Amino acid sequence: MSAGAAALRLGTTVAKTAADIWLGGRRQQERHLPLAELVRVRVPGLRLQRGVKRQFGQITYAVFDRLEMTSAYRWVCMSCLPCPGSHI
Repeated sequence: MSAGAAALRLGTTVAKTAADIWLGGRRQQERHLPLAELVRVRVPGLRLQRGVKRQFGQITYAVFDRLEMTSAYRWVCMSCLPCPGSHI
């Protein structure tokens, strides 16, 4: 699996988990709304909605950067001998 695909899958999981926690025991039908629609329904005001969307975007980029960095480290580490992390 490529780092981009892994980042997308992990980002989706993080966003779904955050939405489940955010909704808690609230209305069941809201659990199936797309994130953008859920933010529109639950967050009052356009400015706050944009802030929430920006935060989710920042989470996505942070996850991708971390996966990209981890992937690069593993490639470098596994291509040299001896390497303390070669068991990865």
